[in-house]
Amino acid sequence: MAVSGRALRPVAHGPLLLGLWRPLEVAAVLDQLLAPHPENMGSCGRGGDALGLAILEGSQALYQIGHRLAARGLLPLLQAGLQRASLQASRLGPRLATLGAAPLHPVCRSLALQALQVYAIPPLGCQQDTTPILL
Repeated sequence: MAVSGRALRPVAHGPLLLGLWRPLEVAAVLDQLLAPHPENMGSCGRGGDALGLAILEGSQALYQIGHRLAARGLLPLLQAGLQRASLQASRLGPRLATLGAAPLHPVCRSLALQALQVYAIPPLGCQQDTTPILL
């Protein structure tokens, strides 16, 4: 008797990471703060989602991100209808360049405030003095 079934893919911890990543609305924050790159096919936020998930998943090579996420079956979880070709290095590179050229402080501040609000984390403290802590 032959047994047939669907092909299994090692999803691992991808859905768990997405469950923590999605409420932060990183894509919306990045799209709001960063102007889209003129050569880009998609938004900077969706590229940021893919880059963040791939880095948390263990892949740092830009040219492997689309392949690794597709092999794990995570593309439909990122965005419905997302194709592996949309996550090629030639498309992710301009998104990463846009993020690298952006002023880091407003991006990090917005993401940190979003994380504090979403996960109801009380801030440890806020320095009111304008002199550096080292002084």
